[in-house]
Order: sequence, then C-alpha cells, then structure tokens
Amino acid sequence: MLVLTRREGRRVVMTYKGVTMTIEVLEARRGSSRLGIEAPGSVEVLREELVNDAAAVAAREEQS
Repeated sequence: MLVLTRREGRRVVMTYKGVTMTIEVLEARRGSSRLGIEAPGSVEVLREELVNDAAAVAAREEQS
C-alpha cells in the first residue's frame, strides 16, 4: 500500500493499462476528507462498502 499525505487542492495521478485517473483532495478536516475522482466512464469507481454489499448480494444470489 502506498500512503501519501496531500494538502487540499493537491492531486495524485495514476495510469493503468493506458487509462489515467486523477484523485484530488477537495477538503481535509479533522477525521474526514472529500476527494474528487476523475476517470473515464469505462472505469467503475465505487466506495468500499458498496463493493462489499455487491459481493454479498452476488453470493446470496448464487446460493439461491
């Protein structure tokens, strides 16, 4: 895991398989932060809890 410290307005740029994604720190407060994510429409961006929920739903559907 790469751990970075960024100030508001700063960005992290990632490229994977020719696709460039940018994450910008929009706001940083004590205990929380707001991030802006720029990615092409072909890249699915989900919060971790939504991925976990989707995996749980898929597992339940497979058992049925």
